[in-house]
Amino acid sequence: MISRLRSYFLSMDAAEATFSKRGFTPDRQGSALSSPTAVHSESAKQYLLEQVGKAFLEGYNQALVTRDVEALAERLVVTEPRLRGFQFEGAAMGLGIRDALSPFGGRLVQRLLSTSAGESHHYLIHVGVGWAMARLPFFAGSLRRRLDPLLSGLAIDGWGFHDGYFSPRRSFKSQDTSGRRRLAQDQARCYDQGLGRSLWFVECAVPERIDAVISMFDPPRREDLWSGVGLAAAYAGGCDTPELDELVSRSGGAQGHLRQGFLFGVEARVASGIADNGTRSIAQQVLGLSLSEVSSLAHSTLEQSRYDVAEDDTTAGYLTWRREVRRTLSQPTTGRRSA
Repeated sequence: MISRLRSYFLSMDAAEATFSKRGFTPDRQGSALSSPTAVHSESAKQYLLEQVGKAFLEGYNQALVTRDVEALAERLVVTEPRLRGFQFEGAAMGLGIRDALSPFGGRLVQRLLSTSAGESHHYLIHVGVGWAMARLPFFAGSLRRRLDPLLSGLAIDGWGFHDGYFSPRRSFKSQDTSGRRRLAQDQARCYDQGLGRSLWFVECAVPERIDAVISMFDPPRREDLWSGVGLAAAYAGGCDTPELDELVSRSGGAQGHLRQGFLFGVEARVASGIADNGTRSIAQQVLGLSLSEVSSLAHSTLEQSRYDVAEDDTTAGYLTWRREVRRTLSQPTTGRRSA
């Protein structure tokens, strides 16, 4: 009975992930920000990004009613590989909301992370908790404290993605992000990374439009937005080879942040066991690295960041990780492009 009531009040229909519902415009038909009600024929990019959103919502809705977290993880594992991580992300949002609303302080997210499948998708699960934080900001602190201290920066990234995805005009055109104003300065940088990831969906992975929107922001925020764009491009996909080169070119002085985002996206796919030939091509084209080199760089800089930053300074640890990745990628012997 309780699970049925929870589903009734909290579930979201798959239509919420469609471009027509969100007001996103596909391909090069014009900005979603200036023409929110425009209707265009479905494109390959639009189809891919809508499938991603629907997979997220499917995982979320399943998590609202499940009684067995381990069984939920097993069901998600059999999902089509390219969509599997998004289902885990959605499931983390649903379980995070249930944890926050539990009168006894639930630990469903921790149970998901403790499963073998959850360990493989730990990056995405941390991001998914951020969606729960966005919906229940009063509980944001308690939800973050239950996560890996360093990776909790990804939860704030998830908060930013949520706001950009559900309120694109307010987040990008008006730059009115109430969630961001709740955060400390370092935390706001993680939020902006998530906002940049959502821009990949809002502007349908079109480099020219993404660049135009980022250019509307104050210069200090652009680097974090480009970091999110790179992460989304590598993990969600939707760009061909010329468009990847265009992204790198358009990022200008923020190229190091874009490439760091690409590395995070590739690493998330490797860790989740869903890296394919496309992931391998992205790693080589943008980073000049093999998949094993990406994973090695990500892990070594992550552990160094844990060592360098006090455990209670969680956001600083995540930003240190990003900085160490950029520094390593900028070295002449790492990657074929300069940062």
